[in-house]
Amino acid sequence: MSTAAAHRAARVLVLGALVLPALLTIGEPANPQHLDTARAFLRGSLWIDEPTTGHDLGGGEGRFYAPFPPLPALLAAPAVLTPWPDTVFNVTVVLAAVAAVLLAGRLGDEWCGPAAGTWAAAALGLGSGLWTAAVIHDTYHSAHVLAVLAVTAALRLATARPPRPAIAGFAIGLAALARQATVLGTPALAALSAAAAPGARRRRAVTLVLAASCAAALYPALNWLRFGSPLTTGYDLVHHHPVLAEDLAAHGAFSPAFVARNLGVMLTAGPLRVAEPPWLVPDPRGMSVLLVSPWLLLALLPLARPDRPGARAAAAWCWLAAGLVAVPQLLYVNTGWLQFGYRFALDWLPFLLLAAALGVRGRSRWLSLPPLAAAILVNLWGVVAVLNWDRWSQLIG
Repeated sequence: MSTAAAHRAARVLVLGALVLPALLTIGEPANPQHLDTARAFLRGSLWIDEPTTGHDLGGGEGRFYAPFPPLPALLAAPAVLTPWPDTVFNVTVVLAAVAAVLLAGRLGDEWCGPAAGTWAAAALGLGSGLWTAAVIHDTYHSAHVLAVLAVTAALRLATARPPRPAIAGFAIGLAALARQATVLGTPALAALSAAAAPGARRRRAVTLVLAASCAAALYPALNWLRFGSPLTTGYDLVHHHPVLAEDLAAHGAFSPAFVARNLGVMLTAGPLRVAEPPWLVPDPRGMSVLLVSPWLLLALLPLARPDRPGARAAAAWCWLAAGLVAVPQLLYVNTGWLQFGYRFALDWLPFLLLAAALGVRGRSRWLSLPPLAAAILVNLWGVVAVLNWDRWSQLIG
């Protein structure tokens, strides 16, 4: 088998492993808010008149709403026209995860060669929270999967040869219509696009930022039409879970008071020990990204020891993007709720995936493969946990 054929086969195996467990949950009704909003849009209304759930909704008396950005609901519109809306939309989400992995492979190919491309595809598809997100594919994880696809597409388009800043900007704008914080990665993405080729650097950066602004503007426009202000999202009027009520009353939804807790979950939190098999159970409140995706440490390599000119600058922009996107997440009242790992990390993960691929490029397999293998094993455990959560959650009490 040729090297090229081996890489193609490896990527097919990654995609198969990603998709197969998701098929076990493909018919679950996991996205009522998105589907209800889609039905409202198809009626020409911005309001849900008869919601199928009361969770994470605001309003009342025939004018309910979900505060989430509209991309998942827009993509759910074709699904609600079928007899199987839940299944069709779930399939859409799983296919988005597949597309994100394929794009991650192409991104790695273009920056670092086929070996790093295959490594990047495996790291994103099986070595990150994207795997369990594709299996869970509920209201929150569906939005994350769509954002991962859009951010990965934006990275590839912004740094293609030649760069395509207008489409890349539109893609990062679409990401913000799934997960708002991703728009904060736009300046770093513009810098990456500007550096991707000689000439017209300022024009590429400005084009990307303008395109991102035009796409992302749909969300404040929707807010303006519903609430009379583009800055009013309606989150403060949503019926939140009672567990959050005390923190919300004391500090609001975003506060520096939550930074230490969120950092602790993101960087140091581990699983829970239980008295019966399987002995260790994922903490549904969140676990460290370094446990779930230890390959993230490789993203530091091009900063410390770049293997060629431009690698340090590119990695630095990726780290800046990740840091900016993480800021509102660290200030947020919630660590992510029911999840495997730290789901908010998916919003910035594609940026550090590129930095890690730069760290893998040209280096020994003994450096790049062990953290990837560890990540795949941990996330396989996560998939098993998600599929058996009804039983495993009883062990927590």
